[in-house]
Amino acid sequence: MKLRQQLQELGYCHTFTTEEKDPEEFLTLIMHHIFCLDPLLKLSAGGKVQDSYCYQIFLDNNHSLVLPTVQHLLEHSFHSAGLKLAEVGVCMGAACLILQMPRLKKFKMFQKIILHWS
Repeated sequence: MKLRQQLQELGYCHTFTTEEKDPEEFLTLIMHHIFCLDPLLKLSAGGKVQDSYCYQIFLDNNHSLVLPTVQHLLEHSFHSAGLKLAEVGVCMGAACLILQMPRLKKFKMFQKIILHWS
């Protein structure tokens, strides 16, 4: 909350402390305006490349995933949206991919999501 108050005082957004904000909006503000970083992710759809700092995984309600891994969720979301990963950026010398997991306000899509490191 302290960071939100400081950002509001600096004039970035006057509703950071009073309204719910989309995580992508908050992350973009921090990464672009505060840290002055270029977008970390390039996604390709239909030949057009779009820059972003993160990717929000979207799933339809008719999916068949029961106990998914992050990889399964990402692949399913990309396939459903017709997206391809064009480039993953580098932050402090390491590849960086920031993901927002699927969520709904009143419904938990999965009891657990498996994070597998390789």
